[in-house]
Amino acid sequence: MARIVSRGDQSSVEQAQPAIAGQPDSKIALFVKTVQELIANGEVGVNIVGGQIYVAKEKTAVVVPLSVTLARDRLRARKIVLPPNTHLYNMLRNAKLVEADNDGHCVRKIRVPGKQGCFSLSTLIFPTEKVVPKHILPTLPSIQFEIEIEPEAELATVEEE
Repeated sequence: MARIVSRGDQSSVEQAQPAIAGQPDSKIALFVKTVQELIANGEVGVNIVGGQIYVAKEKTAVVVPLSVTLARDRLRARKIVLPPNTHLYNMLRNAKLVEADNDGHCVRKIRVPGKQGCFSLSTLIFPTEKVVPKHILPTLPSIQFEIEIEPEAELATVEEE
């Protein structure tokens, strides 16, 4: 019985989350606005080697936890406290602001070019229009990133048996 109630409660939270995100003073909206500010003010590296943000057309990869820490510090200075990272990521996923894999995980690995070849980063994938100010887009260097496909844990377990 407890599992049924818990599932129903989780479902209602997930349905309500988009409405919460639309509120300008919600933690999610404040986080997104802060990321936009960091980008607009040039306080984060965008589309550069070692950067915190990678923009490729309609998708923007925000490196975690570094970018979240930068936004968290900015908000803390304003006396606004964000929830812990995992909870924040789930709130962003439930608000449909970030991409998630089939298992609902929203922290995704990407491969980006570096000085000595490609390397992997953990990121949240946002629609570009949600986090990158439009006037910044034409000024960004071009870069491509590839979202890595994680092998299914279940398949690995079956193969081991």
